[in-house]
Amino acid sequence: MILRHYLYGVHVDVLTSHKSLQYVFKQKDLNNFQRRLLELLST
Repeated sequence: MILRHYLYGVHVDVLTSHKSLQYVFKQKDLNNFQRRLLELLST
């Protein structure tokens, strides 16, 4: 991610629809983009 070095260590609130998060977390087979996004959000 291009801006990652600017945001690392800084508190950031990400606002999103709860339903879309439920969908992603319930999926068994994620594509590469979804896996990277979940990994990024978990850090």
